[in-house]
Amino acid sequence: MEPDATDSKATGLALSGYALLRQIPLSVVVAAFIVTGSVYFQRFRYKSQMAKFPIILEHLSNEERRAKFLAGAKALYKDGHQKGLEETYTYVDIAFLPQVVDTIKRDLTPKLTNITSKICEEVDAALETYLPSHNEWTEINASETALDIVAKVSAHLFIGSSVANEQGYLDCTKNFTVHLGEATKAIKVTRVWLRPFLAPRLPEVKRLLETRRKLRNYVKRVMEEREAKMKDPNWDPPDDMMQWLLNRTDRSKDTLEDCTAAQVLLILGTINASMQTLIAILHTLAVTPEYIEPLREEIRNTLNADGSIPVSAMKEFGKLDSYFKEVGMHFPVIIEPYFRRVRKGYTLSNGQYLPPGVAIVIVNPLVTDREFETFDGFRHYKLREMSAQKDKPQHRWLIANETEFRWGYDNHVCPGRFYAHNLLKITLARLIENYEIKMPGDVTGIEARYKMVEFGNVVMEPRDKPLMIRRIPKEA
Repeated sequence: MEPDATDSKATGLALSGYALLRQIPLSVVVAAFIVTGSVYFQRFRYKSQMAKFPIILEHLSNEERRAKFLAGAKALYKDGHQKGLEETYTYVDIAFLPQVVDTIKRDLTPKLTNITSKICEEVDAALETYLPSHNEWTEINASETALDIVAKVSAHLFIGSSVANEQGYLDCTKNFTVHLGEATKAIKVTRVWLRPFLAPRLPEVKRLLETRRKLRNYVKRVMEEREAKMKDPNWDPPDDMMQWLLNRTDRSKDTLEDCTAAQVLLILGTINASMQTLIAILHTLAVTPEYIEPLREEIRNTLNADGSIPVSAMKEFGKLDSYFKEVGMHFPVIIEPYFRRVRKGYTLSNGQYLPPGVAIVIVNPLVTDREFETFDGFRHYKLREMSAQKDKPQHRWLIANETEFRWGYDNHVCPGRFYAHNLLKITLARLIENYEIKMPGDVTGIEARYKMVEFGNVVMEPRDKPLMIRRIPKEA
């Protein structure tokens, strides 16, 4: 039988390859084996460490697990907690610019007592603008109204009165939060390896960038106005974030871009979170009418003789504070308030080893503690009244410590929490004092409340849900 030409050719190639391999120094071959072995050993070691963690949804493929997570991470966290799980999740940290954090800590927070009366004035004006002035039941869009109120009140602090009432600027601040959510969702459903190519071309991302461009134009206008006024020795600079940032900004750098970035961070850190919190409380108040009258009584008993809200009320609104905290547990703006990534291996007190690169989260207490499953709006007020130290911050909504993570913790605690705390308390105090609120159809009970929308680890109040509201007739 004639030898196959193909076989001869393959044999020749094999011999040539073998000859070439023999020409490579033995030390190079050994080094290659060592490097390859080291890489595979590290991967094996990492996988073996990770294998010690209990896994939920182990019967599903990676793609199916991802789909389950995107459909709702809250249920998975609860399941994971029941199994003693510390799961790894990806988290994008929105870091405040150092100038913004420094300005909030050194300017806004110390001056908060002095500007609280201004916040009260802006809240009163916003409620007059966006809520009905008559005593007939009127349907409102809860999310739209909450966003309008928070954006209008915050505008005066963020950028100053010269443009704070302009609808174009208010639209930028409101649309940015909405467009950011839409862009984030569009990016999340795009495969990771395609994001660098497709993300900038997504319509949602383009819309977000256009909103930022418009916001930049308003910032530029205010900066030019302020720089012109600074030449006047008699000019009294306003107390707002824009001026405080300008006072601290290095003028040799691109001040416009810094101040625009600061505006974006303020919008994300204040307007979006405050809006979501306000919507959550409105949605809950509408189905728990039994709390409204006790809250209204507390509020009216705390007011000054002229009807204004004293600064001391921020601490004296005990029942309102408790209601805020309970709503935050049952309907949180974020279900994983504490997130850290392990930078080097760490062994816990129970012997569990956390390898480098693992992300650890502490989730909302409602996920892990059955004690809080029943809604009790005055739970924390009663706990505080039973405490031997009633004046201490224990059980208060604003507290941030080793057991309370809603505002973050330690160096990463929210620097603007004091402003958000005052803004929301003043807004709800005025609203409860002067308005009645209910669900369409007069349905009541926590089970009748609008369900929250879950997408991965993002939790949001549903948009465009109706509530009924009317102004309480003023006593003659």
